[in-house]
Amino acid sequence: MKRHLYKFLILFMAMAVLASCKEENEPIPDTPNPNPVDENPPSSSNALLINDPTFKAATGFTSANAAVQPDGKIILDGYYAANGQTVIKILRLNKNGSLDSSFDIDQDKSWIIKNISGIFILADGKVLICGEFTIKGQRAFLARLTTTEALDNSYVQPNIGVPASVNFQRTASGKVLVSTTEKTSSVYNYVAAKLFRLNSDGSLDNGFNVKNYDVPSTSDAFRSIVPLVNGKIIIAGIFSVGDDNMRRQDIARLNADGSVDFSFNFKEKFNYAASISRVTVQSDGKIVISGAFTWITDPNIRDANYYYYGMARLNPDGDIDHSFNAPKAFTYSNYINDITTLSDNRILAHWKSFTNNQAKSYIEFLGNNGGIDNSYVFQFQYSNINSILREAPDQFLLLGEITVDNTVYPIIRLKKP
Repeated sequence: MKRHLYKFLILFMAMAVLASCKEENEPIPDTPNPNPVDENPPSSSNALLINDPTFKAATGFTSANAAVQPDGKIILDGYYAANGQTVIKILRLNKNGSLDSSFDIDQDKSWIIKNISGIFILADGKVLICGEFTIKGQRAFLARLTTTEALDNSYVQPNIGVPASVNFQRTASGKVLVSTTEKTSSVYNYVAAKLFRLNSDGSLDNGFNVKNYDVPSTSDAFRSIVPLVNGKIIIAGIFSVGDDNMRRQDIARLNADGSVDFSFNFKEKFNYAASISRVTVQSDGKIVISGAFTWITDPNIRDANYYYYGMARLNPDGDIDHSFNAPKAFTYSNYINDITTLSDNRILAHWKSFTNNQAKSYIEFLGNNGGIDNSYVFQFQYSNINSILREAPDQFLLLGEITVDNTVYPIIRLKKP
């Protein structure tokens, strides 16, 4: 028994390290590819998606965050290597991926970009950027650009404290959800996370219920924030909220005013200290989760371990959907990095594998029951995909360092033929 637990402990520790990093610094032991595929992506007209051959992005940088303007142009971050340092810029691409030379924020030397964690287009066409900046000598976590691409000096920073980390997501109404994590004690490892809502102009929405969420460390408490069309919000990560009788942890649903919706109750626990890193919601209200877990335990049932390797699906009330058969191909060396859904409720999953100490990124389709469609796989060798952005129904942008035909692109587009 002890030997069995020891093996799973080693497995979890490896998965936890991988889930906490976007880029891997250590080689992972070689493992066989559980789903052998052709090295070349499918180009058949019957393919669900193809790599858009008309989209040729500028090169020479990597990217992790982007937003699409109403005119189809793309605002994105660009990470450049220069003299042993990383220089971060904000760029704009035309619809075909070419660099829009009319967009130039470098002309304003009054601010420095240290980190970017999100980009959003506001209702008035201005651009809100989340991250860490120095603006006129002052530390800031939000910045706004005018419609002429200049730093908006009229923007007043909302009172969200001095967080250790920041993340945000836009709601259907155009408002923005901002999560912060900060240490509350210099002596003890007490950490609190909060979720704020900003109005469409970037000001603080005082009608939103802000509360403290308990978290074990200064890592991101909310690793996924998903606004729903009915105004409610799903949050997932490493946190707990509520009293002992009505406590929610790891994943919760909030009402539109920010209060906890206790009708949603995920009763189970993940193996060891594993957590959810990504959430996507299907059109039927079911919730697909992914993260560094290998099984989910029901504490109310003895030895009730449900083996879900990095992916599972919940019913709208938070119970596990046992009709969803998670692929067993996802292990500590083949793990899911991002998920999203198509209009027919198929799941688009990005996962990474390591073979002969080389990283490969895969884009695969999973059916509504969780089974992998091995007839459709994009394989990007020597690539690192940071995020997937839905550009339009069944049309997606992949951001990162993506090798296609021996050229490394910061962004590519997948679309229907």
